[in-house]
Order: sequence, then structure tokens, then C-alpha cells
Amino acid sequence: MAYRSDTYTSVANRLKDWMQDASDTGGNVTSRILDLVNRANQSLWMERPWAGLVVRSALTLSSGKTYTLPAACGVILDVYHDTDSDGRPDGHYYEDSSDTARGYYVSRSYAKDTGFAQTITFMATPSSAPYIRYVKLLEDFAGTGTEYLYFPSELLVAKAQMFHLEDGGLSAGDMYKAIQQKFTREMTNFMQSQQFENREQRMMILDDQGTEVSTDRYNLGGGPESEPSPYDPSYDLRSD
Repeated sequence: MAYRSDTYTSVANRLKDWMQDASDTGGNVTSRILDLVNRANQSLWMERPWAGLVVRSALTLSSGKTYTLPAACGVILDVYHDTDSDGRPDGHYYEDSSDTARGYYVSRSYAKDTGFAQTITFMATPSSAPYIRYVKLLEDFAGTGTEYLYFPSELLVAKAQMFHLEDGGLSAGDMYKAIQQKFTREMTNFMQSQQFENREQRMMILDDQGTEVSTDRYNLGGGPESEPSPYDPSYDLRSD
């Protein structure tokens, strides 16, 4: 199946055919295949902030200066405000910043009966409605119905195979090395094709609030240049 239309079932069937013991029932693990795929899925999620999993959303006020973080928030990438609603941040906030006007702290609580809860509290009342950019968590597969994959099936299968061999103490064999090489190749292909699509190549200078600033241009003689040069002087080899 094509990328972005692959499903859990296709990966599970391939792993069943590959495993020497065709039985999917483990000792205390109900489904070894389901366990391997979910472990592989979560391991790949932790590799980097994948562009396709980055989400932007407004924060929900809880009380005072405290806001509730989205339940699916796995990693915070940016906290900002957008005063003109153009989709581009106009000011940024940073965890434990020495500048209280732009600082916040995150409270993460955990209990075995209720799990994790996260809130973000600003040191000063935000000047505008705050937004967050974060990497969302991936849900585990249930093994029933139609469940689509985020990662390419070749990459997910290779990672699951590595876990299976590691569990059996076979990580030093030739088969493991071959699968590891395949995993590295598939990971590289996925990163190069999906991670940085159509990014602006222009470099820019930002101030301490993340706002672009302009600087004066100078020519090779050290004088100011009001307009960009029509050519790069370093390539002008003509003599006067």
C-alpha cells in the first residue's frame, strides 16, 4: 500500500509471515505483534519532532495566569502570541525566563490512577491570547478496525523486527545487522523526503523576542549601500 494509506493490518501480517514462530500469543503479552508495532511506533515518535506531528493551538485558560496544556501535548516547541492574527508569532515566551514578562513554568503531575496532567503558568499576565506549538503524542494501535500508520510501513516493520530480535537475544547476528542497515536507510529516506518541505532558505536576524530585524548593508569599500548590488562584486573580474 502507498505511504499515508498503509494500515496496521498490513504491517501486522508482514510481521506474522516473518517471525519464525507464527503464533501471535506470548506468555503475558496478549499479542506479540501488537506489542512490537506499538513499541516501534513510540520509539520512532521519540526520534525527533516530526513535521507532520507538529500542531498549533490556542491555550485554554484554567484560572488566573494558568492554562491547560492539550492532552496530546508531548513536547513543547514554542509558546507565543499573535496579536494581529496573521498566523505568525509576534512575541515568544520561554520556560523559566529571567524576563518575567516573557516567562512561564510548566507543572507536570503524575499519579498511577489518573496518569499525567500538565498546566502552564505565566509569570505575568500575557499581553495577548497565548498559543502553543507542540509535538502531539501518537496513540497506540488497538489491533481492530482500520488504523492508519503515520510512519511508512517499511520503517515501522524494520523497527519492530529489531525489537523482536533484541527480545530474543539475537542482536549480534547477521540478520539483525541487515535489518538495522535497512532501518537506517528507510529512516534517512523518510527524513529527507518529509521533514523539511519547502522551507525558506533566506537567513534572517531575530531579536530577543523572535522578531526579524533589519541591518544596514555595506559595499566592499566599507560605505553604506542603499540598494542591493546587481551582482556579486567578488565575481567581477573586469579591470578598470
